[in-house]
Amino acid sequence: MKSGTIPVKTVLFLLLLALLSACSLFSEEDQDKVCDEGRLHYPLDDTVYYRATFSKNSTYPTAEHNLFGALKVECQGYIRLMDCYDAEISYQDFNNTLYVKASIPPGATYCDFNITPDLLFTFNNRQEYLCITYTMIVYFEDGRKYESNELIQTSDRYKYLMQQDRPIVIWAYLDSSSWHEIK
Repeated sequence: MKSGTIPVKTVLFLLLLALLSACSLFSEEDQDKVCDEGRLHYPLDDTVYYRATFSKNSTYPTAEHNLFGALKVECQGYIRLMDCYDAEISYQDFNNTLYVKASIPPGATYCDFNITPDLLFTFNNRQEYLCITYTMIVYFEDGRKYESNELIQTSDRYKYLMQQDRPIVIWAYLDSSSWHEIK
């Protein structure tokens, strides 16, 4: 190699690095544009419920001990309002208890319940969304208790949520794989 020349591999590496930096810059500019275009003319306050539904045939926490036969369900967690850059804007804790047997009418085959109480959020951008993190403890008449693993769910962007009837309802996704018995 002659003195003063740059090896081809070094040139290719520097070119690749420059291209990657340019891609990063373009994606940040694109995100800025999406956020700017999503800005609301004025803040909107909306009540949000996070709900679950289950039937007599549910298999969670187990087929023998399903939510439909529970005495009570305790839901505890928090909801974060996220901006269009995925940064947290606000945060609300919740702790809600449902007395299942007392709330299911005779002959019913399914039940809906609020995992959260009604929570008020102020939205400033159509690209904002909610991130819900929680656990549930389910109590049964025979003394058995089951706890869910930490469940995390994100909502649609506000531009879709704002098309719903009021209050906004976000539906939980529950399954039998996320539970364990506790003493």
